[in-house]
Amino acid sequence: MEFLKKNARTIVIALLIVGGIIVISTSGSGKNKKTSDQNTTKTTQEKATNENTNTTKSTKKATKNEISSQESKVNKTDNIYTISAVKNDNQTTMVRKIIALYTKDSSAKLSAEQELYAETNLVNTLPRNNLIFVGDTIKLNKSQLKTVIDNSHQLTEYQISLWAQYL
Repeated sequence: MEFLKKNARTIVIALLIVGGIIVISTSGSGKNKKTSDQNTTKTTQEKATNENTNTTKSTKKATKNEISSQESKVNKTDNIYTISAVKNDNQTTMVRKIIALYTKDSSAKLSAEQELYAETNLVNTLPRNNLIFVGDTIKLNKSQLKTVIDNSHQLTEYQISLWAQYL
């Protein structure tokens, strides 16, 4: 039993190699024994399969388009901006949408570098979360947004040039 414990990894590797050799050697035999009737049947079957596959692909594309048309929407109350995650969202994209609505409502103008600064700093205030599930929410206060936007307006030219490298 101890022999198996000590050499389990080596045994598994040897079995995988032997299995691979068997698969490779058996996959090459018998390929050249087809008749012309079998080739004709196979060609007809391939055409039918390709037609079915093309139909399935177009159906899948329609489904993907329907899913991607679901956009997360920002809900605004007096002092709080809230957004719920939909498929393919992450904290940054969700915060970006909140900033876009806030700047539209407050008539604030931001350069791309200032937007990047604002979204990065707001995401950094959130709990670190590598996984976002559909339905998860992010809430930001109007005062948080105002502070970060005001700070982004006070960036120096040098600081803006540093943020520009990430665009």
